[in-house]
Amino acid sequence: MKMHIQSYYGSGALVALWLASALVGAIDSIPLFPKLLEVVGLGYTFWFTSDI
Repeated sequence: MKMHIQSYYGSGALVALWLASALVGAIDSIPLFPKLLEVVGLGYTFWFTSDI
């Protein structure tokens, strides 16, 4: 029984990875969205590393 449960977790992980890859591909196909996310990421990086 344990082997079947573990295979379900493995299958679920593969499906989640595939969905995440499809989502990233869809977001990457929007022309300005990746650059906007890059700016947001840089802003968060500055915010977390600053002493303000």
